[in-house]
Amino acid sequence: MPTTLATACAPLSCLRQPDYDAAEESARTTFAVTGAKVARLRDRARPGLLTTRLLTLATMIVCPFEIATVATLGGDSMIGTYYGLYNTISGIGVAAGNLLTGAALDLGHQTSLPALPWWTLAALGTACAIAVHALSACLRS
Repeated sequence: MPTTLATACAPLSCLRQPDYDAAEESARTTFAVTGAKVARLRDRARPGLLTTRLLTLATMIVCPFEIATVATLGGDSMIGTYYGLYNTISGIGVAAGNLLTGAALDLGHQTSLPALPWWTLAALGTACAIAVHALSACLRS
């Protein structure tokens, strides 16, 4: 009697469960691993998404004020030039701010003071608020 693959594997069939489906088991395992990865990714992305929402909201509030201020200061002539200058200075400020914030984060990590950059940014924000208040008081008088 010739031996075929079916007869050679017949003794192994008793090791499997009668309703075992390898493809289904693989799909369940893959889904479980993928689900765990998605949950971790979602948890890791949550602070960034919250920050993005806050930045978008702040931009929606501030942008009309910026546009009106540039138009008021520019008068009827050369408004485009004033917008260009404003955007150039803003771009330089953004680049410098990102560079200095990154340096502060690195310094905080190197000195084992992880709160250092955050305290520095809070102090800078407070100083800017005081300067705006002083400028506003100066312009009123």
